[in-house]
Amino acid sequence: MKKFILSLLGLILVLLIIIVLKTISLQSLQVNSQSATLPVFAKGIAGNLSKAITFRTISYDANSPVDTMAFRGYHQFLTEAYPLLHSTLKKETFSEFSLLYTWQGTNPALKPAILTAHMDVVDAADPGSWTKPPFSGENDGTFIWGRGTLDDKGAMISIF
Repeated sequence: MKKFILSLLGLILVLLIIIVLKTISLQSLQVNSQSATLPVFAKGIAGNLSKAITFRTISYDANSPVDTMAFRGYHQFLTEAYPLLHSTLKKETFSEFSLLYTWQGTNPALKPAILTAHMDVVDAADPGSWTKPPFSGENDGTFIWGRGTLDDKGAMISIF
């Protein structure tokens, strides 16, 4: 039994030495980066994002049904704000409010790409705790305020 315990302690010591040596010899994988210039956005993109935020496209609220008019209004807004996209891409609607746009390439040998975003947001549990109203879409010159600005609708408007 004594030999077993000594062997186990020896194995633990060897493992600790290996861990310490690996830790000491570890080099950073941090990429050396350069300062980036901010992109110049297409005319009207900030206004389109502000407008998109005003649609209360809440996916689920336990206390009320889905606001179908908000989703229909948002679809209409997208059609009006991006007429070239809607005249060029194939648009399909499924499950009543989900949209799928297909931009068919000219070379079928190339692999496809997918860009994804969603238009629904989670309701603001306590709108009074927000700095600005959660569906205002207010653009104060620095930030655009509201539900979906940084994720859902921000991504969608960027893709469009």
